[in-house]
Amino acid sequence: MSANPPFRLASALEVCAARANFVVRHQPLLRRAVGVSFFSGTALVYFIFPTRNYYWDGISFAAAIETAARLDATLIHPHHLLYNVLGYLLYRLAEDAGLHVRAVAVLQFSNCMFSVICALLIARLLKRTLRTTALSYLLVAGFSFSATWWKYSTDADAYVLSLLCMLACVNLLLGVERIRVLPLVLAHVGGMCFHQLAVFLFPQCSPEYSCRDH
Repeated sequence: MSANPPFRLASALEVCAARANFVVRHQPLLRRAVGVSFFSGTALVYFIFPTRNYYWDGISFAAAIETAARLDATLIHPHHLLYNVLGYLLYRLAEDAGLHVRAVAVLQFSNCMFSVICALLIARLLKRTLRTTALSYLLVAGFSFSATWWKYSTDADAYVLSLLCMLACVNLLLGVERIRVLPLVLAHVGGMCFHQLAVFLFPQCSPEYSCRDH
């Protein structure tokens, strides 16, 4: 047998060095993979464990959507102006795609997706302000799987979509070099159109506040 074999087992130090080199060279790809896995896993948990204890107004939204003959004024809710309108469009889209599901299921599914986008916006804001990915994801996980938010995320109510718009406002306000007023106004108006309580974000979105020097 040759004293110098052509192949030898790599030492533990060489393996660690190669792994560290791989992480450094592919850091953006690994971060992207971690992000996709995290948010896809969150959505999967929501889809597997939806609520069965609905809020009454979510059921009333679904009933209004199913009984509407067409897109008309009957879908306008005084406190959630455009929520039934969007729900109706999604419900008809599901029907056109051959999915024979109830409107409440469509609203639940869409809320799951909107909730994941909320988590994305929170993660984006936290990474921008805290400058640490691990802690940001830990805090987002705590938010996403808190009992109250989990229930909202898998229900048929209007809270999630309104909060998504408000989180968009916060992302446009904090940690940015220049505040873009038009997207900020549109996001805030969208939040109010889905839930009237979003109006209380107005002091932070007002021109005097949003145009301040950073």
